[in-house]
Amino acid sequence: MRDRGTSFAAPVVSATLALMKDRFRGQLGNVELVKRLMATADDGLHEDDDPSHDGITSVEYGAGVVDPEAALSPVGVLSTGIAGGTASLGATRLRTPAAYGDAAARIAHVEIAAFDAGNAPFWIPAGRLMEAGPTGADPIPRFGDDIPAGAGCAGLAAIVPRWHCPPFGEDGNARLLLGDKGAGLRVRSSPGLSFAALTRTRGRLDGEGRGAFSFDAGSSLLAVGAERRLALDDRGRWSLGAAASLALDLPRGLGTGSGSMFDAGPTLISSWSLSLEHGEGGRRGRIAVEQPARVEAGTGHLRFPSGRRLDGRRTFEHVAFSLRPTSRTVTTRWSYSRPVGPGDGIFSAFHSRNPGHARGSDDIGAGVAWRVVW
Repeated sequence: MRDRGTSFAAPVVSATLALMKDRFRGQLGNVELVKRLMATADDGLHEDDDPSHDGITSVEYGAGVVDPEAALSPVGVLSTGIAGGTASLGATRLRTPAAYGDAAARIAHVEIAAFDAGNAPFWIPAGRLMEAGPTGADPIPRFGDDIPAGAGCAGLAAIVPRWHCPPFGEDGNARLLLGDKGAGLRVRSSPGLSFAALTRTRGRLDGEGRGAFSFDAGSSLLAVGAERRLALDDRGRWSLGAAASLALDLPRGLGTGSGSMFDAGPTLISSWSLSLEHGEGGRRGRIAVEQPARVEAGTGHLRFPSGRRLDGRRTFEHVAFSLRPTSRTVTTRWSYSRPVGPGDGIFSAFHSRNPGHARGSDDIGAGVAWRVVW
């Protein structure tokens, strides 16, 4: 210690060791605690040191000045993960798919252990490493029949970007689903009814995993979609439309096995929409009520290091939780367009209840736009 004599040193060293034992929850043995205390001690000179202290004394008679803050803080980079999937804590993040809603909040209190360069455990709440994806494009493929060959597939952008749909077969009823991370097939069995299957080397719906959270094992998706439009008058001014999709999202695709701390079993996903449209003389109005993709059944699995040891080896814990959101997003959209000069003027507004499939404040918005038509 900086002050001469053991009377002053003993309580400081003892107190620091007690704090370390509490911080590491008794998972470091006495020898490991002493080694860490000595390794993090400051044996350098300080401006207020005794001028006769040349730094040699601390090396000869001890490890230096005890630094409680350094002894209780991570040494080097923290890392976490399970066998085959360890990574630095700073690079480990998980954005769960929007269809899961607030499911990740159920494990936000779970503590995941991360280890520093000295193999000391530090516990991080899972909520700091995970976030729910924003409710955006529907991840269930709903393929429009008016998509030209080579164009991006509507509804697929949320699954894997840059998909293309070359048609083949009689009347182009079948389409290949080609992307930079996988492939699939869509078949229209009858007007308004289609089936699709695809598999990917990486990814899970519109989620994103990095570091010790990853989707390297890929995924597969089986989906059925139905659409129907009904004319309500002889002149075709009013029409009623409905669309619904049901998909089974499966773990494992064309990718290799993954050591991710998070995985999800098969999930059943639904989405639907109802719309009423009116068009006459270039004017068009539309009101729609829709539910974006939402998990109706499925279980998530979180596997993580507990920070405890058994016979000198790290132990791991497993938590299973439902991926079904606690609430359901229902959005009402109204839009109106009419010719304005050489283009169309458009006004739209929406009101969304339980945005993100979670109980909370309603989301309301509106916009005005003008587009040129040629």
